[in-house]
Amino acid sequence: MYSMVVGFGSIGKQHYESLKKIVGKENLFIFSRRELNIDNCISNLDQVNLNEFNYFVIANEATLHAEWIEKLKDTNSKILVEKPLCTEKIKTKKIKNRENIYVGYHLRLHPLIKEIKKLELTEIEKVEFVNHSWLPDWRENRDYRESVSSRKELGGGVLYELSHDFDLAKYIFGDYKFIDFNLSKYKKLNLDVYDTFIGNAKNVANGLNLFFSLSMASKESERYINIQTKNNSYRVDFIDNSLRSEEGFTKLDNDQASKKYLLQRQHEIILNNDENFLSGFNEGQWIVNLINEIEERNE
Repeated sequence: MYSMVVGFGSIGKQHYESLKKIVGKENLFIFSRRELNIDNCISNLDQVNLNEFNYFVIANEATLHAEWIEKLKDTNSKILVEKPLCTEKIKTKKIKNRENIYVGYHLRLHPLIKEIKKLELTEIEKVEFVNHSWLPDWRENRDYRESVSSRKELGGGVLYELSHDFDLAKYIFGDYKFIDFNLSKYKKLNLDVYDTFIGNAKNVANGLNLFFSLSMASKESERYINIQTKNNSYRVDFIDNSLRSEEGFTKLDNDQASKKYLLQRQHEIILNNDENFLSGFNEGQWIVNLINEIEERNE
């Protein structure tokens, strides 16, 4: 059986390199609308029988994800859809194989997240998710204005591009709803999408306060989670890969925190049927509904 990576942009290439080490180059195909000078590259689906593939990685534009989920809904294949699952709600009943669909929120596998889950924290008073970066630095030798991240019609914008934080909040703390928020654009970037999101949310079950500051328009790179409890505070820093608290400082193994490792581990878990905590179809749909609600309230 074979595997296929759909889309060969920046993230598609990363998935291809990670998956090649697991299944072998000869068993790995690429589907791309562009004709590429790479072995096993397909630009027309009439060239293949999709039922011969046991694993698909959907890594094309977010606005095309739903189309591919529909194409594969009657297969028994395992499917990893890059985040977000899609950009609009999918009629769940039509997707018979949804138990085989995963969403690429690979930060769930990050060792820092595993450390936080182990702590089983109680009496939490407030949590902050901060993710700031500068979009022009994201892709080397590429005009950021031409990238998927900056184009609304391709599913770009801060809500979709930085939705890892929305997923981590749900994974660690459970369902939540936004009380208030603000979406804005940094004029100098000249984008047609929102590049910055500030929001306050509350956990549905216990009222825990969650604060989000997400930006693709910050020249100061920051990526961390602050957790304030009654008797302690914890800072999970994804840039220096550390966990700080009033009890001390721990720096974790950088190798197991790299994106390259996390992508490969994600594929291994799915293909080997390992016990996993990956985001499934329903959780991915929850994030899409959350983003859609923010967009509707912002109109």
